[in-house]
Amino acid sequence: MEFSVTKSALLNELTTTQGVVERKTTAKTGALVDSETGQEEFDAAREILRGKNRAQELSRAVELLWSSVKKGNVPAEVTLGDLYRRGDGGEKSCDQARVLLVAASKKGSADARHQLEQIAEQGCA
Repeated sequence: MEFSVTKSALLNELTTTQGVVERKTTAKTGALVDSETGQEEFDAAREILRGKNRAQELSRAVELLWSSVKKGNVPAEVTLGDLYRRGDGGEKSCDQARVLLVAASKKGSADARHQLEQIAEQGCA
């Protein structure tokens, strides 16, 4: 099996957003290698959420968290659930918060269980 990889194709497959490499390609095979755990996306989102430009970059943080959630990253589920619970970064949605927190709880997250208990006792804050 022979194939060629052009410089343009390599550049298109290498996507860097705010210093985070989301996809990589190997020149030898041309195969894409994704961040399998979503940790890179989660770390980048957490950096935005803790940064000076949080308000301006909050929608990007939410996008990164969703990307991480899709890869099964439990801390991203908890963080995104909390954002939805508080309406921070978008429209408040207790239902969406519960879905994310229940998923994380089923994967063993004590933080998710604690937040679900808070929602049960106090409602969405």
